[in-house]
Amino acid sequence: MAGPEVKTAESAKNSLAMNFFWFVLVALLVANVVSNVYSSTHKELFLENVTLYRLADTIAFQGVYARDERILQDAPSGVIIYTHKDGSKMAAGSVVAQSYATTRDVQLQGQIAEAKRQLKLLEEAAQLQDVVDGTQLRNYVSGLRTAHGNISKAIASGDYAYVLSQKDDILSLLCKKQIVRGDKTSLAAYQARIALLENNIAKSESNVTRPPTDVDVSEAGYFVSKVDGYEDELNMDNLDLLSKDELLDIIRHPNSDDIVTDKPLGKIISGYVWKMAGILETDKIHGIFVGATAKVSVAGQAVDMTVEGVTTYPDGYSVVIFSCDRLSDIYVEKRADKFKLILDEYYGIRVPSKAIHFDETGADGVYVKSSTYLTFKKIDKIRSEADYVLVKDTSKMPGFLSLYDNVVVEGIDLYEGKIVMDANG
Repeated sequence: MAGPEVKTAESAKNSLAMNFFWFVLVALLVANVVSNVYSSTHKELFLENVTLYRLADTIAFQGVYARDERILQDAPSGVIIYTHKDGSKMAAGSVVAQSYATTRDVQLQGQIAEAKRQLKLLEEAAQLQDVVDGTQLRNYVSGLRTAHGNISKAIASGDYAYVLSQKDDILSLLCKKQIVRGDKTSLAAYQARIALLENNIAKSESNVTRPPTDVDVSEAGYFVSKVDGYEDELNMDNLDLLSKDELLDIIRHPNSDDIVTDKPLGKIISGYVWKMAGILETDKIHGIFVGATAKVSVAGQAVDMTVEGVTTYPDGYSVVIFSCDRLSDIYVEKRADKFKLILDEYYGIRVPSKAIHFDETGADGVYVKSSTYLTFKKIDKIRSEADYVLVKDTSKMPGFLSLYDNVVVEGIDLYEGKIVMDANG
Protein backbone atom coordinates (compact mmCIF):
# COMPACT_ATOMS: atom_id res chain seq x y z
CA MET A 1 0.00 0.00 0.00
CA ALA A 2 1.50 3.24 -1.16
CA GLY A 3 2.12 5.86 1.41
CA PRO A 4 0.98 9.47 1.21
CA GLU A 5 2.72 11.75 -1.35
CA VAL A 6 5.20 14.02 0.28
CA LYS A 7 5.96 17.35 -1.52
CA THR A 8 9.35 18.74 -0.98
CA ALA A 9 10.06 22.46 -1.01
CA GLU A 10 11.72 22.10 -4.41
CA SER A 11 8.74 20.36 -6.00
CA ALA A 12 6.35 22.94 -4.57
CA LYS A 13 8.50 25.67 -6.04
CA ASN A 14 8.47 24.02 -9.47
CA SER A 15 4.70 23.57 -9.32
CA LEU A 16 4.19 27.24 -8.49
CA ALA A 17 6.44 28.31 -11.37
CA MET A 18 4.53 26.04 -13.77
CA ASN A 19 1.19 27.46 -12.64
CA PHE A 20 2.47 31.03 -13.12
CA PHE A 21 3.76 30.13 -16.60
CA TRP A 22 0.34 28.79 -17.66
CA PHE A 23 -1.38 31.86 -16.17
CA VAL A 24 0.84 34.20 -18.20
CA LEU A 25 0.37 32.13 -21.34
CA VAL A 26 -3.43 32.16 -21.02
CA ALA A 27 -3.42 35.91 -20.27
CA LEU A 28 -1.38 36.56 -23.42
CA LEU A 29 -3.72 34.44 -25.53
CA VAL A 30 -6.76 36.25 -24.16
CA ALA A 31 -5.13 39.63 -24.72
CA ASN A 32 -4.28 38.66 -28.29
CA VAL A 33 -7.85 37.54 -29.01
CA VAL A 34 -9.29 40.70 -27.48
CA SER A 35 -6.83 42.82 -29.44
CA ASN A 36 -7.72 41.13 -32.72
CA VAL A 37 -11.44 41.45 -32.07
CA TYR A 38 -11.08 45.12 -31.10
CA SER A 39 -8.87 46.00 -34.07
CA SER A 40 -11.25 44.27 -36.48
CA THR A 41 -14.15 46.39 -35.28
CA HIS A 42 -12.40 49.60 -34.24
CA LYS A 43 -10.19 50.52 -37.14
CA GLU A 44 -8.61 53.95 -36.96
CA LEU A 45 -10.79 56.71 -38.30
CA PHE A 46 -9.43 59.29 -40.70
CA LEU A 47 -11.17 62.62 -40.39
CA GLU A 48 -11.37 65.86 -42.33
CA ASN A 49 -12.78 69.25 -41.40
CA VAL A 50 -15.05 70.20 -44.29
CA THR A 51 -14.78 73.76 -45.63
CA LEU A 52 -16.39 76.01 -48.23
CA TYR A 53 -15.34 75.46 -51.83
CA ARG A 54 -15.89 77.15 -55.18
CA LEU A 55 -16.38 75.08 -58.31
CA ALA A 56 -16.66 76.56 -61.78
CA ASP A 57 -17.42 75.33 -65.29
CA THR A 58 -14.83 77.03 -67.48
CA ILE A 59 -13.53 77.21 -71.03
CA ALA A 60 -9.78 77.69 -71.35
CA PHE A 61 -8.45 79.94 -74.11
CA GLN A 62 -5.55 82.18 -75.04
CA GLY A 63 -5.63 85.88 -75.72
CA VAL A 64 -3.78 89.16 -76.21
CA TYR A 65 -3.88 92.30 -74.06
CA ALA A 66 -4.30 95.81 -75.50
CA ARG A 67 -3.93 99.03 -73.50
CA ASP A 68 -3.33 102.72 -74.09
CA GLU A 69 0.47 102.58 -73.69
CA ARG A 70 3.29 105.02 -74.34
CA ILE A 71 6.98 104.19 -74.14
CA LEU A 72 8.99 106.48 -71.88
CA GLN A 73 12.32 108.10 -72.70
CA ASP A 74 15.53 106.10 -72.70
CA ALA A 75 16.83 105.29 -69.26
CA PRO A 76 19.87 107.35 -68.20
CA SER A 77 23.29 105.72 -68.08
CA GLY A 78 24.29 103.78 -65.01
CA VAL A 79 22.50 101.19 -62.91
CA ILE A 80 18.71 101.72 -62.77
CA ILE A 81 16.83 100.78 -59.61
CA TYR A 82 13.05 101.17 -59.78
CA THR A 83 11.37 102.71 -56.74
CA HIS A 84 7.86 101.48 -57.59
CA LYS A 85 6.49 98.10 -58.63
CA ASP A 86 4.82 97.53 -61.98
CA GLY A 87 1.23 98.73 -61.99
CA SER A 88 1.84 101.60 -59.58
CA LYS A 89 -0.21 104.71 -60.27
CA MET A 90 2.10 107.67 -60.87
CA ALA A 91 1.42 111.40 -60.99
CA ALA A 92 3.20 113.53 -63.58
CA GLY A 93 6.69 114.37 -62.32
CA SER A 94 6.82 111.43 -59.86
CA VAL A 95 10.17 109.73 -59.25
CA VAL A 96 9.91 106.22 -60.67
CA ALA A 97 13.55 105.12 -60.47
CA GLN A 98 17.04 106.09 -59.40
CA SER A 99 20.23 105.96 -61.43
CA TYR A 100 23.45 104.83 -59.71
CA ALA A 101 26.97 105.13 -61.09
CA THR A 102 27.95 101.53 -60.27
CA THR A 103 26.56 98.34 -58.74
CA ARG A 104 28.85 98.99 -55.77
CA ASP A 105 27.09 102.31 -55.22
CA VAL A 106 23.77 100.47 -55.07
CA GLN A 107 25.13 98.18 -52.35
CA LEU A 108 26.60 101.07 -50.39
CA GLN A 109 23.41 103.12 -50.55
CA GLY A 110 21.47 100.08 -49.34
CA GLN A 111 23.85 99.70 -46.39
CA ILE A 112 23.53 103.40 -45.59
CA ALA A 113 19.72 103.26 -45.67
CA GLU A 114 19.64 100.20 -43.38
CA ALA A 115 22.13 101.77 -40.94
CA LYS A 116 20.10 105.00 -40.81
CA ARG A 117 16.93 103.01 -40.16
CA GLN A 118 18.54 101.24 -37.19
CA LEU A 119 20.09 104.49 -35.96
CA LYS A 120 16.71 106.21 -35.87
CA LEU A 121 15.19 103.41 -33.77
CA LEU A 122 18.06 103.39 -31.28
CA GLU A 123 18.16 107.18 -30.94
CA GLU A 124 14.42 107.31 -30.25
CA ALA A 125 14.82 104.69 -27.51
CA ALA A 126 17.93 106.34 -26.01
CA GLN A 127 16.02 109.60 -25.54
CA LEU A 128 13.93 107.80 -22.90
CA GLN A 129 16.91 107.13 -20.59
CA ASP A 130 15.72 109.66 -17.99
CA VAL A 131 12.09 108.53 -18.15
CA VAL A 132 10.86 106.46 -15.20
CA ASP A 133 7.23 105.74 -15.95
CA GLY A 134 5.62 102.48 -14.90
CA THR A 135 2.57 103.13 -17.07
CA GLN A 136 4.70 103.68 -20.15
CA LEU A 137 6.67 100.52 -19.41
CA ARG A 138 3.45 98.53 -19.13
CA ASN A 139 2.33 99.99 -22.46
CA TYR A 140 5.51 98.77 -24.14
CA VAL A 141 5.14 95.30 -22.60
CA SER A 142 1.48 95.18 -23.64
CA GLY A 143 2.42 96.32 -27.15
CA LEU A 144 4.98 93.52 -27.43
CA ARG A 145 2.43 90.93 -26.33
CA THR A 146 -0.08 92.18 -28.87
CA ALA A 147 2.55 92.21 -31.61
CA HIS A 148 3.59 88.67 -30.69
CA GLY A 149 0.00 87.48 -30.92
CA ASN A 150 -0.55 89.18 -34.28
CA ILE A 151 2.66 87.71 -35.68
CA SER A 152 1.72 84.22 -34.47
CA LYS A 153 -1.62 84.50 -36.26
CA ALA A 154 0.08 85.84 -39.42
CA ILE A 155 2.56 82.94 -39.44
CA ALA A 156 -0.26 80.43 -38.99
CA SER A 157 -2.13 81.94 -41.96
CA GLY A 158 1.01 82.22 -44.12
CA ASP A 159 1.02 86.04 -44.19
CA TYR A 160 4.80 86.40 -44.02
CA ALA A 161 4.72 89.85 -45.61
CA TYR A 162 2.91 91.13 -42.50
CA VAL A 163 5.54 89.51 -40.28
CA LEU A 164 8.34 91.34 -42.08
CA SER A 165 6.42 94.62 -41.98
CA GLN A 166 6.32 94.47 -38.16
CA LYS A 167 10.08 94.11 -37.71
CA ASP A 168 10.80 97.80 -37.05
CA ASP A 169 7.83 98.28 -34.72
CA ILE A 170 8.83 95.31 -32.56
CA LEU A 171 12.48 96.36 -32.47
CA SER A 172 11.42 99.85 -31.39
CA LEU A 173 9.22 98.48 -28.59
CA LEU A 174 12.00 96.20 -27.35
CA CYS A 175 14.53 99.04 -27.29
CA LYS A 176 12.19 101.42 -25.48
CA LYS A 177 11.22 98.78 -22.92
CA GLN A 178 14.85 98.12 -22.01
CA ILE A 179 15.73 101.81 -21.76
CA VAL A 180 12.71 102.75 -19.63
CA ARG A 181 13.49 99.85 -17.27
CA GLY A 182 16.73 101.70 -16.48
CA ASP A 183 19.05 98.94 -17.61
CA LYS A 184 22.42 100.75 -17.59
CA THR A 185 24.15 97.89 -19.35
CA SER A 186 21.61 98.07 -22.19
CA LEU A 187 21.96 101.87 -22.39
CA ALA A 188 25.73 101.60 -22.69
CA ALA A 189 25.35 98.96 -25.41
CA TYR A 190 22.85 101.18 -27.26
CA GLN A 191 25.20 104.16 -27.14
CA ALA A 192 28.08 102.03 -28.43
CA ARG A 193 25.87 100.72 -31.23
CA ILE A 194 24.78 104.27 -32.14
CA ALA A 195 28.42 105.38 -32.36
CA LEU A 196 29.27 102.37 -34.55
CA LEU A 197 26.34 103.02 -36.91
CA GLU A 198 27.28 106.69 -37.27
CA ASN A 199 30.84 105.69 -38.11
CA ASN A 200 29.69 103.09 -40.66
CA ILE A 201 27.38 105.61 -42.34
CA ALA A 202 30.16 108.18 -42.68
CA LYS A 203 32.55 105.56 -44.05
CA SER A 204 30.03 104.22 -46.60
CA GLU A 205 29.08 107.72 -47.76
CA SER A 206 32.76 108.55 -48.39
CA ASN A 207 33.06 105.53 -50.70
CA VAL A 208 30.03 106.37 -52.87
CA THR A 209 31.04 107.46 -56.37
CA ARG A 210 28.13 109.87 -56.63
CA PRO A 211 24.68 110.20 -55.07
CA PRO A 212 21.87 108.52 -57.03
CA THR A 213 20.02 110.61 -59.61
CA ASP A 214 16.22 110.64 -59.51
CA VAL A 215 14.41 109.60 -62.69
CA ASP A 216 10.86 110.90 -63.03
CA VAL A 217 7.96 110.44 -65.44
CA SER A 218 6.55 113.35 -67.43
CA GLU A 219 2.96 112.11 -67.56
CA ALA A 220 0.47 110.48 -65.23
CA GLY A 221 -0.61 106.87 -65.51
CA TYR A 222 0.21 103.34 -64.44
CA PHE A 223 3.92 102.58 -64.68
CA VAL A 224 5.35 99.35 -66.14
CA SER A 225 9.09 98.76 -66.30
CA LYS A 226 8.99 96.24 -69.17
CA VAL A 227 8.57 97.05 -72.86
CA ASP A 228 7.66 94.30 -75.37
CA GLY A 229 7.67 96.19 -78.67
CA TYR A 230 3.92 96.06 -79.36
CA GLU A 231 3.16 99.36 -77.61
CA ASP A 232 2.77 101.36 -80.85
CA GLU A 233 1.49 98.51 -83.02
CA LEU A 234 -1.23 97.18 -80.72
CA ASN A 235 -3.73 99.38 -78.89
CA MET A 236 -7.39 99.49 -77.93
CA ASP A 237 -8.37 101.27 -81.14
CA ASN A 238 -6.98 98.66 -83.55
CA LEU A 239 -7.30 95.43 -81.55
CA ASP A 240 -10.50 94.44 -83.37
CA LEU A 241 -8.77 94.90 -86.74
CA LEU A 242 -6.25 92.12 -86.10
CA SER A 243 -7.04 88.74 -87.65
CA LYS A 244 -7.01 85.45 -85.80
CA ASP A 245 -3.68 84.53 -87.39
CA GLU A 246 -2.13 87.84 -86.37
CA LEU A 247 -3.29 87.32 -82.81
CA LEU A 248 -1.89 83.78 -82.82
CA ASP A 249 1.46 85.14 -83.96
CA ILE A 250 1.52 87.57 -81.01
CA ILE A 251 0.59 84.74 -78.64
CA ARG A 252 3.51 82.70 -79.96
CA HIS A 253 5.90 85.68 -79.84
CA PRO A 254 4.76 87.96 -76.97
CA ASN A 255 7.98 89.98 -77.23
CA SER A 256 8.45 91.78 -80.54
CA ASP A 257 11.81 92.49 -82.17
CA ASP A 258 10.59 95.98 -83.05
CA ILE A 259 11.41 97.75 -79.79
CA VAL A 260 11.91 101.36 -80.82
CA THR A 261 14.43 102.21 -78.10
CA ASP A 262 17.64 100.50 -77.08
CA LYS A 263 17.30 101.07 -73.36
CA PRO A 264 13.72 102.00 -72.50
CA LEU A 265 12.94 103.19 -69.00
CA GLY A 266 9.52 101.56 -69.29
CA LYS A 267 6.06 102.64 -70.30
CA ILE A 268 2.99 104.45 -68.99
CA ILE A 269 -0.54 103.04 -69.28
CA SER A 270 -3.07 105.85 -69.53
CA GLY A 271 -6.32 105.07 -67.75
CA TYR A 272 -7.48 101.85 -66.17
CA VAL A 273 -9.57 100.54 -69.08
CA TRP A 274 -8.03 97.72 -71.14
CA LYS A 275 -9.09 95.18 -73.72
CA MET A 276 -8.32 91.57 -74.52
CA ALA A 277 -8.81 89.56 -77.71
CA GLY A 278 -9.42 85.87 -77.04
CA ILE A 279 -9.55 82.93 -79.44
CA LEU A 280 -12.30 80.46 -78.47
CA GLU A 281 -14.04 77.49 -80.05
CA THR A 282 -17.25 78.80 -81.63
CA ASP A 283 -19.49 75.96 -80.45
CA LYS A 284 -18.55 76.62 -76.81
CA ILE A 285 -19.43 80.29 -76.57
CA HIS A 286 -23.23 80.22 -76.59
CA GLY A 287 -24.51 83.26 -74.74
CA ILE A 288 -21.49 85.38 -75.71
CA PHE A 289 -22.71 88.33 -77.76
CA VAL A 290 -21.88 92.02 -78.15
CA GLY A 291 -22.92 93.92 -75.05
CA ALA A 292 -23.07 90.85 -72.82
CA THR A 293 -21.23 90.70 -69.51
CA ALA A 294 -18.84 87.77 -69.10
CA LYS A 295 -16.81 86.58 -66.16
CA VAL A 296 -13.23 85.73 -67.08
CA SER A 297 -10.44 84.33 -64.93
CA VAL A 298 -7.44 86.58 -65.54
CA ALA A 299 -4.20 85.53 -63.82
CA GLY A 300 -6.32 83.58 -61.35
CA GLN A 301 -8.67 86.50 -60.60
CA ALA A 302 -12.35 86.44 -61.60
CA VAL A 303 -12.96 89.65 -63.55
CA ASP A 304 -16.23 90.98 -64.98
CA MET A 305 -15.74 91.98 -68.62
CA THR A 306 -17.94 93.38 -71.40
CA VAL A 307 -18.10 91.70 -74.80
CA GLU A 308 -17.12 94.34 -77.39
CA GLY A 309 -17.09 92.19 -80.51
CA VAL A 310 -17.35 88.62 -81.87
CA THR A 311 -15.82 87.52 -85.20
CA THR A 312 -16.49 83.96 -86.34
CA TYR A 313 -14.06 82.05 -88.59
CA PRO A 314 -14.80 79.04 -90.86
CA ASP A 315 -12.34 76.81 -88.98
CA GLY A 316 -14.61 76.62 -85.94
CA TYR A 317 -12.97 79.39 -83.89
CA SER A 318 -14.08 82.89 -82.99
CA VAL A 319 -12.21 85.98 -81.87
CA VAL A 320 -13.97 87.66 -78.97
CA ILE A 321 -13.02 91.18 -77.89
CA PHE A 322 -13.50 91.84 -74.17
CA SER A 323 -13.08 95.12 -72.28
CA CYS A 324 -12.57 95.76 -68.58
CA ASP A 325 -12.29 98.78 -66.30
CA ARG A 326 -10.28 97.05 -63.59
CA LEU A 327 -6.49 97.14 -63.97
CA SER A 328 -4.29 94.93 -61.79
CA ASP A 329 -0.54 94.93 -61.24
CA ILE A 330 -0.61 91.13 -61.61
CA TYR A 331 -0.98 91.22 -65.39
CA VAL A 332 -0.01 94.74 -66.56
CA GLU A 333 3.37 93.57 -67.83
CA LYS A 334 1.98 90.69 -69.92
CA ARG A 335 1.12 90.89 -73.61
CA ALA A 336 -0.31 87.39 -74.09
CA ASP A 337 -1.81 85.10 -71.49
CA LYS A 338 -4.00 82.08 -70.77
CA PHE A 339 -7.56 82.79 -69.63
CA LYS A 340 -10.68 80.93 -68.56
CA LEU A 341 -14.22 81.90 -69.48
CA ILE A 342 -16.33 81.16 -66.40
CA LEU A 343 -19.73 79.74 -67.41
CA ASP A 344 -21.24 78.66 -64.09
CA GLU A 345 -20.05 78.90 -60.50
CA TYR A 346 -21.08 76.76 -57.55
CA TYR A 347 -20.40 77.41 -53.87
CA GLY A 348 -20.82 74.87 -51.11
CA ILE A 349 -19.13 72.47 -48.72
CA ARG A 350 -16.59 70.10 -50.24
CA VAL A 351 -17.02 66.49 -49.05
CA PRO A 352 -14.75 63.58 -50.14
CA SER A 353 -16.76 61.05 -52.13
CA LYS A 354 -15.62 58.11 -49.97
CA ALA A 355 -17.02 59.84 -46.86
CA ILE A 356 -20.63 59.56 -48.12
CA HIS A 357 -22.95 56.83 -46.77
CA PHE A 358 -26.70 56.12 -46.58
CA ASP A 359 -28.94 55.86 -43.56
CA GLU A 360 -31.78 53.35 -43.07
CA THR A 361 -34.11 55.56 -45.15
CA GLY A 362 -31.67 55.74 -48.05
CA ALA A 363 -30.77 59.40 -47.46
CA ASP A 364 -27.26 60.55 -48.37
CA GLY A 365 -25.10 61.70 -45.50
CA VAL A 366 -21.81 61.50 -43.64
CA TYR A 367 -20.67 60.38 -40.23
CA VAL A 368 -19.40 63.23 -38.09
CA LYS A 369 -17.27 62.80 -34.98
CA SER A 370 -18.85 64.72 -32.10
CA SER A 371 -16.76 64.44 -28.96
CA THR A 372 -16.11 60.66 -28.75
CA TYR A 373 -19.09 59.33 -30.71
CA LEU A 374 -20.39 59.35 -34.28
CA THR A 375 -23.42 61.21 -35.58
CA PHE A 376 -24.99 60.70 -39.01
CA LYS A 377 -25.75 64.00 -40.75
CA LYS A 378 -27.61 64.37 -44.03
CA ILE A 379 -26.27 66.29 -47.04
CA ASP A 380 -27.90 68.17 -49.91
CA LYS A 381 -25.86 67.55 -53.06
CA ILE A 382 -25.14 70.29 -55.59
CA ARG A 383 -22.66 68.57 -57.89
CA SER A 384 -20.58 65.39 -57.94
CA GLU A 385 -17.00 65.14 -59.18
CA ALA A 386 -14.63 62.16 -59.32
CA ASP A 387 -13.12 62.50 -55.85
CA TYR A 388 -15.53 64.77 -54.03
CA VAL A 389 -19.08 66.05 -53.86
CA LEU A 390 -20.11 69.67 -53.49
CA VAL A 391 -23.06 70.03 -51.10
CA LYS A 392 -25.12 72.97 -49.88
CA ASP A 393 -24.04 74.83 -46.76
CA THR A 394 -26.71 73.46 -44.39
CA SER A 395 -25.06 74.73 -41.20
CA LYS A 396 -28.32 76.17 -39.88
CA MET A 397 -30.40 73.06 -40.58
CA PRO A 398 -30.73 70.51 -37.72
CA GLY A 399 -29.59 67.03 -38.68
CA PHE A 400 -27.62 68.27 -41.70
CA LEU A 401 -23.91 68.79 -42.30
CA SER A 402 -22.39 72.00 -40.96
CA LEU A 403 -19.34 73.93 -42.05
CA TYR A 404 -16.11 72.71 -40.35
CA ASP A 405 -17.70 69.46 -39.14
CA ASN A 406 -15.17 66.68 -38.47
CA VAL A 407 -16.24 64.18 -41.14
CA VAL A 408 -15.15 60.53 -41.18
CA VAL A 409 -13.38 59.94 -44.49
CA GLU A 410 -12.26 56.37 -43.81
CA GLY A 411 -13.42 53.80 -41.25
CA ILE A 412 -15.43 50.58 -40.90
CA ASP A 413 -18.47 49.50 -38.92
CA LEU A 414 -19.79 53.04 -38.72
CA TYR A 415 -23.13 53.66 -37.03
CA GLU A 416 -25.00 56.36 -35.11
CA GLY A 417 -23.74 56.75 -31.54
CA LYS A 418 -20.66 54.59 -31.97
CA ILE A 419 -17.89 55.43 -29.48
CA VAL A 420 -14.72 55.99 -31.47
CA MET A 421 -11.03 56.72 -31.35
CA ASP A 422 -9.32 58.29 -34.33
CA ALA A 423 -5.87 58.54 -35.87
CA ASN A 424 -5.69 62.30 -35.99
CA GLY A 425 -7.22 63.44 -32.73
